[in-house]
Amino acid sequence: MTGSITAMIVDPLFRWTKRKAVALAGRKEHGCQILFHLLYGLHNRLLRWRPGSVTMTVHGIPLEMPSEHLLPFYVGANPLQERPLADLATRLAARDSHLHAIDVGANIGDTVSLMADCVSGGTFLCVEGSEHFLPYLRSNLSRLPPSTTVFVEARLLGDKDEVANVQLDTQFGTGFLSAATGAKTSLQALDTVLEDPRYRDLPWNLLKLDTDGYDFLIMKGAARLLDHCAPAIFFEFVPEIFEKQGEDPMAALAWLAERGYSRFTVFTNFGEKLLTADAKFTDAIKQVAQYSATFRRMHRSEERRVEKECRSR
Repeated sequence: MTGSITAMIVDPLFRWTKRKAVALAGRKEHGCQILFHLLYGLHNRLLRWRPGSVTMTVHGIPLEMPSEHLLPFYVGANPLQERPLADLATRLAARDSHLHAIDVGANIGDTVSLMADCVSGGTFLCVEGSEHFLPYLRSNLSRLPPSTTVFVEARLLGDKDEVANVQLDTQFGTGFLSAATGAKTSLQALDTVLEDPRYRDLPWNLLKLDTDGYDFLIMKGAARLLDHCAPAIFFEFVPEIFEKQGEDPMAALAWLAERGYSRFTVFTNFGEKLLTADAKFTDAIKQVAQYSATFRRMHRSEERRVEKECRSR
């Protein structure tokens, strides 16, 4: 009986609520923000009923996703989010007359779908280790144009091939590794994955990483790829997350500079370009990243203030 109630009442109400809330996410007017947080609160309460998957339009592309996924809210509030990667893919395809991209942390396939929408005839290797996201990834990739070539590797990556005491957790549309005593999880280096005959000789010119702090570890496991193909790298650089994983964020930039990566372009997590700097100006990059972290904390504080105002009404 609970299942039928969910299908008949909760699912349609949830889809309506999510779409209305997403439509308001980018509106700055005070009244719209109040209404957004009221709808977002209802959205979160309906999640307790475990509604089914939803199809949401993100960057003009329909994507199937788990009900709790927050990507539509992020892009609704910040339309430039993910655009820098799409623009980079477009420029690389024009420069090299091809696009061969590796997406580590492919999630539900949103970034590959966006790149494929911008570049015709691209080749993509999607690496995703979450069993939760893989069905959505495959479903969304099946909608890509026939001219697109796509491979999927259901793996977790690290800096080397090993069995580690970590586990993969998912929450609100993101996956992250955490230490877990007694867990036995297989990790592989990306260089090992690329030994597959299907991938070995392809001219990879873009590497995208989004792995919640494990980006540098995965880059170290792709040293052969970086040395041989020198792909452009698009990765998440948040110093405090690097430090939580025991990595020195400045050492990561120095390691890349040693491999010939001499220029870095920094974007906010909202997709806005901040600066382009030579590798020797890593202090400037660190200061900008710290500013971005401070701005995010201020933004979250304002969100909590509005949510509190909503609850008081």
